[in-house]
Amino acid sequence: IEQDGDGVTLTDSHGNFYRADAVIGCDGVRSVVRDALHGAPPRVTGHVVYRAVVDEKDMPEDLRVNAPMLWAGPRCHLVHYPLRGGKQYNLVVTFHSNEQEEWGVTEGSKEEVLSYFEGIHPRPRQMLDRPTSWR
Repeated sequence: IEQDGDGVTLTDSHGNFYRADAVIGCDGVRSVVRDALHGAPPRVTGHVVYRAVVDEKDMPEDLRVNAPMLWAGPRCHLVHYPLRGGKQYNLVVTFHSNEQEEWGVTEGSKEEVLSYFEGIHPRPRQMLDRPTSWR
């Protein structure tokens, strides 16, 4: 990654060059962008993100929308959007944990997810019962 007054040039592992006005490094916890810029290790923020995929038949009919939908509340939010042409839906929940979390990939329980979304509107709440597992 090289930056000058006109923008940024990226070079991939095959030697290809890409030019852009800006680069947003959103390549995950093993970020190549972060390593190239400053090499600092990832830091724990206290936010937990779980994802689940639900088949169309298990998605509430009124929420089968061909667009991303975001439901936000205090210290938590839920986003869902269609996959595979609407045959499945990706559900992503984010919340600020009450526990001291360590970085890692873990299975979440339905009970844990529901505990952070108590009192939310019934429409998004009904989706949280649908997944058989959260990861």
